[in-house]
Amino acid sequence: MRTFRLALAETAPHFQQWQKVEMNYLPPVMKSNLMRSLLSLLVLGLTFSSANAQDITGFWNGKASLMGQVIRAEFIIQGNNDAIKGKFQSPDQGGGSTPITDGYFRNDSLVLEVEQLKLTFEGVYMKGLNQIAGRMLQQGQEYPIILQREQLQKEEARRPQEPLPPYPYAMVESEFKTPTAGYTLKGTEYRPYNDIKAAVILISGSGPQDRNSELLGHKPFLVWADHLARQGIASLRYDERGIGESEGNFAMATSRDFAEDALAALRWLRTQEGYENVPIGLMGHSEGGLVAAIAAAGNDEVDFVVSLAGLGVSGKEVLVTQAADIAIAEGMTLEAAIETQEVMENHTNIVIEAKGDSVLIRKNLTEYTEERLKGQATGMPGEDMVKLICDQFSQRWMIELIELDARTFYEQVTCPILAINGDKDVQVDFGNNLRSIEFAARRANNEDVTTVTLKNHNHLLQESESGAVSQYGSIEQTVSPQALNTVSEWINARYGTE
Repeated sequence: MRTFRLALAETAPHFQQWQKVEMNYLPPVMKSNLMRSLLSLLVLGLTFSSANAQDITGFWNGKASLMGQVIRAEFIIQGNNDAIKGKFQSPDQGGGSTPITDGYFRNDSLVLEVEQLKLTFEGVYMKGLNQIAGRMLQQGQEYPIILQREQLQKEEARRPQEPLPPYPYAMVESEFKTPTAGYTLKGTEYRPYNDIKAAVILISGSGPQDRNSELLGHKPFLVWADHLARQGIASLRYDERGIGESEGNFAMATSRDFAEDALAALRWLRTQEGYENVPIGLMGHSEGGLVAAIAAAGNDEVDFVVSLAGLGVSGKEVLVTQAADIAIAEGMTLEAAIETQEVMENHTNIVIEAKGDSVLIRKNLTEYTEERLKGQATGMPGEDMVKLICDQFSQRWMIELIELDARTFYEQVTCPILAINGDKDVQVDFGNNLRSIEFAARRANNEDVTTVTLKNHNHLLQESESGAVSQYGSIEQTVSPQALNTVSEWINARYGTE
């Protein structure tokens, strides 16, 4: 899910006590968004010096931890006192710098706002150490971080599956245009040197994702593309709208827009030399599986569909089930998990009843949330919590996702389908979604539908005992060999040659 499709570091062991937040009011999809997004943290009870005003202009950086992955955060501060501007960037997450839109430095207290990322830093300057200790806040999450002048180096996570040369395939930089919006999307084609048995268009899941679908130090689509090419299967993966080298506005795009992009990629690949008679399918992860179904529905241009931990039911059903599953996997009590699920049920009902009216959604969510927050400790100011929830559920993308039902599209897909999920997936539960994909496709008289449940696999199709989202980054494996082989063997069984 939109593990946005957004994006820090354990600065000291005793900071971990601050890393728990009140989850009853936070939709799990926000946690997913945080897998691509940033940080936050809590001002600690340290002793600070409030001596004479200090010059804090220039470069500051620190580390924070997200889902087991250490991420660097950098601020370039310009100005002082009540007129601070500058830039923010996270070099381990890419995407370049983002303007600091507002900020001030008074009596050793520093506040910085990065409006585009909905990110706030609050900290206190420690004169003796020449450091700034504080918290970063985004999407309801808080993580401690200490900023210092000396530039920190990236801590390389061990990712043994990332491919190394020599490569038995050609890597071709590619670009194509979306027909309606007219954006140029850029990506990479992996073409086996020998005969191409089949080809896939790789479609990433929720959140702003580059062509490798990079997440927490993992590059799943790079691993998938390498594996498939070694099995004689070509692929094309691309940066999403407005991400990496691609044009467009990601924030305004919905699943239907992404389906248009996937079809544009498929049509472009068909025009390239060597693909005249090659079967080309759509292969999507998570929301990308839904996107593949949308694109393939009633469309004979698509030769096959591969769903990796993809949706088989409505967005609402996925979010409601996900709410409880994530809560339990992260150690919440059953009672708290049920409450979290009920809140998500109410949030999604409010969205559906408003029939796409974002103003009405915000109004009704505000009334509902304010009533629930009365007398409750939420870990953040009530008005911030209300705004956070309203912002999340009034997005064009979210409104459409909640209302979309994957079954209505699979009922129109007549090409071969492979759907695989892990039995420890807490974001898209395997049972309901796999069953629904199969039943819906059968209603289309589709006789070539294969569903596979991978034991002890999480949402990223890593081998995992718990499936907990917080372990994604700490697991060295990017994609399990069983998942890789399941897909390549299925494709080659249909389109491979002896």
